Amino acid sequence: MTMTTAGLVILGALAGISLWGLLTSKPGDVARQQWSGIVALASVVGIAILVLVEG
Repeated sequence: MTMTTAGLVILGALAGISLWGLLTSKPGDVARQQWSGIVALASVVGIAILVLVEG
């Protein structure tokens, strides 16, 4: 497994966990929603950068 593949796997898992946290959070749990959204967005941006650099 190359470093790029490992990075994609890790970032993909992080994005998935964050999106799950975002979707399962209760309506009043603003802090969880904000952090889940930030981590999910950062993970997707990281995946896009890896794909662009290695593509």
